[in-house]
Amino acid sequence: MAQIAENWLSDPATQSITQALTRAGAAVYFVGGCVRDSLLKRPISDVDIATDAEPTEVTRICEQSNLRVIPTGIHHGTVTVISDGKAYQITTFRRDVKTDGRRAQVAYSSSLETDARRRDFTMNALYCTPEGKVIDVVNGIHDLTEGKVRFVGNPKDRIKEDLLRSLRLFRFFAWYGNPKIGIDKAARTAVTQNLDQLATLSRERVGAEVLRLLAAENPTPAITIMEETGILQVILPRACVKHLVALVNLGVESDPVQCLAAFGGDRQEPLRLSNRDANRVRRLQQIAESDESPELLGYRYGARDAVSGLELRAARSQTRLTSSKRKAAVAGSRHRFPVRSRDLSDRFTGAQLGKALKRLEGRWIASGFSLSRSELLKSIEAVEDFT
Repeated sequence: MAQIAENWLSDPATQSITQALTRAGAAVYFVGGCVRDSLLKRPISDVDIATDAEPTEVTRICEQSNLRVIPTGIHHGTVTVISDGKAYQITTFRRDVKTDGRRAQVAYSSSLETDARRRDFTMNALYCTPEGKVIDVVNGIHDLTEGKVRFVGNPKDRIKEDLLRSLRLFRFFAWYGNPKIGIDKAARTAVTQNLDQLATLSRERVGAEVLRLLAAENPTPAITIMEETGILQVILPRACVKHLVALVNLGVESDPVQCLAAFGGDRQEPLRLSNRDANRVRRLQQIAESDESPELLGYRYGARDAVSGLELRAARSQTRLTSSKRKAAVAGSRHRFPVRSRDLSDRFTGAQLGKALKRLEGRWIASGFSLSRSELLKSIEAVEDFT
């Protein structure tokens, strides 16, 4: 029987919750990512707890132990408990009563096995006791060890319950799958049979799932299979994979927005990204398509985006970004235009002031960022030159 002995398990913040629940007679198990990633010796981001106690009972028990409770998903059996400033999601064992592909109507259960059977993938249906003893009722440990991303039960049923699981399949394959094995055949068949239903998903949910996939160290095997199955064409109709493959082959540090930009153009619109991510996608595309020098790009966009955009440029041309170009972009990001509006306010106002500043900045850039403030100001020979 597998055993976990990680720091998060013995953390006093964690133990205060489990002890409060177990003293009250509730069954307590850790579940999902914290168990899965602990078995793989990967970092843990969230600690989720499953219990046979219903949300109202969990709330009562925790509040009596001076723990703050937030009803974040109480209609689905989930509350968030704050212990020592850390958030823990506690969910009652559940079974699905009715689903429509986007949301489920659930009923509470007293059975861990019933709860496990409604989860998406076997590697996510692993539980462990407060003492670290792993409970596996769906052969999840074997699949996790082999790098096999397999649905719990019938893949068709799991996808019909939540259509987003078609995308999660590829996300988990990117993060945990063995490329030599590939996607589970039954899962692949179920995905292709539900392609026409994906258009009903919210673009925000699809976008979030795609970014999580692209955050994997090497997302290209998953993306390639998505293209083969037709799912990529459904969610990103004009996506082009070859530049993403070239980018990953450069060995760059994982950056999901940069990977998304590698698909090209305005093809990200169907994902309805956040304004921040959408703007950065366009910015990186502009950099990749420009012929401006690394130093100038660093000045205009900052070191991070300049280097990311230059990496995209290199991927498009099947070359590598040289160390000298990286250093030039970083150096450019440190340049600061020495003239301010107040330096010209006695000569120009309104639109003329903006035009004058732009002209001076152009002269400064053309000088290789070398002209000083005094030299730039002396270069103004006549107001007419800047109007």
